[in-house]
Amino acid sequence: MSLRRHPHSIRLRLTALLTALFLLLGAALLAVGAATTIPAAMSVIRGIRRFRLFQGHTAVEHDSRLIGATRFPRKGDDALD
Repeated sequence: MSLRRHPHSIRLRLTALLTALFLLLGAALLAVGAATTIPAAMSVIRGIRRFRLFQGHTAVEHDSRLIGATRFPRKGDDALD
């Protein structure tokens, strides 16, 4: 009987080790992806809720008396000649 290890058993151990390594790497990538995606999704959902809550109120006001009014340039808005 030979004292050398059988080449197939080394290959099987290496395959098992690589499989475990790839599973660990995949789990780490999944965790990082979830850690970055979940807060972003929560922020988007929060923004949608705020929009729906304040849908009647906009940041820009509208005054119907100003429709058709002439806009005069401010100082600095004059055309450069």
